[in-house]
Amino acid sequence: MKRFLNIIMVISACMVLAVSCKEEDNVVSEFSIDKTEIAVGADGGSELLEIKGNVKWQGTSESSWLKFSPSNGEGAATCEVLVDSSVVAEPREGVITFMAAGQTTATTVKVMQMGYAKGIFVSEEDRTISLENSAKLEERFFEVTMMANVNFDVRVNNLPDEDGTVSDKEWLKYKKETPNYDYGDRPRLLKLHFDWDVNMAEKARTAEVIITPHETSDTEGDGSIKLVVTQKPAPVITDDRAGDSLALLSIYSSMNGIFTWDASENMRYWKGVELWETTDKYIKIEADGTINYSAPVPEDLIGRLKSVEFIAFETKESLPYQVKYLKTAESITFSGNSNTFLKNIVLGNEICDLVKYGNLRNLAICAYGLVGLPENFTELGNTLISLDLGSNNFEVMGKGGTTIDGVKVIGIESITQDNFPYLRKLDLTKINRYDTTKDLSAYKGKDDKLGFRWTTGYGDGFPEPSDGYDNTYFTELLKWENLEYLSLSLNMLDGELPSDQDLLDLGIEAYTDIDIKNAANKDTIEDAKTYLIGAPKVWPRMKKLSLNLNFLNGKLPDWILYHPYLSFWDPFTMIFQQELSTTASKAKNTKGEVITKFSNEPTNLSNYGFEDDGITRKMSYYEMYPKRKPQITDESEEGN
Repeated sequence: MKRFLNIIMVISACMVLAVSCKEEDNVVSEFSIDKTEIAVGADGGSELLEIKGNVKWQGTSESSWLKFSPSNGEGAATCEVLVDSSVVAEPREGVITFMAAGQTTATTVKVMQMGYAKGIFVSEEDRTISLENSAKLEERFFEVTMMANVNFDVRVNNLPDEDGTVSDKEWLKYKKETPNYDYGDRPRLLKLHFDWDVNMAEKARTAEVIITPHETSDTEGDGSIKLVVTQKPAPVITDDRAGDSLALLSIYSSMNGIFTWDASENMRYWKGVELWETTDKYIKIEADGTINYSAPVPEDLIGRLKSVEFIAFETKESLPYQVKYLKTAESITFSGNSNTFLKNIVLGNEICDLVKYGNLRNLAICAYGLVGLPENFTELGNTLISLDLGSNNFEVMGKGGTTIDGVKVIGIESITQDNFPYLRKLDLTKINRYDTTKDLSAYKGKDDKLGFRWTTGYGDGFPEPSDGYDNTYFTELLKWENLEYLSLSLNMLDGELPSDQDLLDLGIEAYTDIDIKNAANKDTIEDAKTYLIGAPKVWPRMKKLSLNLNFLNGKLPDWILYHPYLSFWDPFTMIFQQELSTTASKAKNTKGEVITKFSNEPTNLSNYGFEDDGITRKMSYYEMYPKRKPQITDESEEGN
């Protein structure tokens, strides 16, 4: 019986086991994905896959440009597929392969991505640009944001104005850059930089910018894009007192002046500004070439601008264009540009427009940073009687001038008696960049931009034009008979002063009896007749002369020592004193000679020492011109 029960239990267990195995074999593996294909644009993006099932699964892909997460799991899940932006022009495909437990075949999802079209892309809103007529130099530009996957060309064309004319002035300039597209065909973000000039005209102007790709997928054209750039007109500056004030405010503002004028205040009270009054004297150049310093003021000038001084500013540009509206000005001064020695400014021709009005007599553009003058600068010779270009950075250019940035310019060598026949005052003080240039022998290369390097043209062993030096301009100045004021102080003028005979050989006329008799101060110079007759007539009207702090040496010529106006010149300070040496720095000329004093420099105007023979006493200046000698009276002694 017991044995029978054991058999029954074994049979029952086997039946239970058999039933259990049958139930397991009946479980169905489920796995599915809602998409079999994904399409993504060239910019990339993401898509979601809905996974359904009841088994474990694993996903893989050999395409490095797509990722998905999660990449494995069990049962249902949401899988995010991330696609990078394309780097090629052609479409590309990738595959994600899913393996599920209990399934013998893989489930795949195809990922298709479009390639980028070849070309350039600029948004519509960026294709129209509007500009002001003027702005500060550092603000006169705009940038266009674009996408490109090919190289391209940029061309700027002026469009017709309202009257149908097309300007040939290049006022909009593209700052060319060469992009690098070695990273595939994915469009890269870049900015095109354009610089623009001030619009001086009282009408708007328009230009088009055409950007043309070297390659394009455009089947209907060349793939080019056009931008339209419109610049506003200049404000109207009327020919009246209100226009004068607007011009002054505009000029000083454009130059970043550190002072301000109160526009609400009467212009008569502006500092540095003077208006014409009925009691003023007008300087008139008569038809015969004489200068009338006491002519009545023309009625149309009364109350208008007479003179203005623009002091202390910071600019990298020429004079603002509004200077051409200062039609009634007799005197205009610009002085005090910051960091002058760093500037390389070419003067524009707007200042020359004032010649046609015939009122400008005195012009000063000093400490500005000028390196060149406009080709028509000599037109100012028709009106100017005073010119100050001191403390600028002019280099040697020669009479023919040179070219700077594609523009023909001239230098100070063009300022001669022939070009400026009415000029009476010329100031060329410190035409160099640095105050510390004491050893000229250390700078012999043409590329050393120190300023105007010149010699008198006399003396042996001094540099020639082939060395970058000028050796003729000083002699041009010596021939200038009408000058009454000349300042050449603090320059790099090297060499020796020419002798009397040198000047006669140069073609300078000698004094004659007629000169002595017709001289305004003949009662004085008649005393020096014994010397003057036959001596070179150098600067016969020169009331003030400055040659100090240059690099001159050698012997003082008689035309200096016995010049009729020598006592007016303060010669011991303004003529004889040349560049100073210090303990740490010796002043040397281009030959390396230390500058000390002239070999025959007198101790005073009453004692000229001896002639070259060392025996014969040399007649002094006051012996030659006894009426020039200061007279000490009892009253002056009491006053002292």
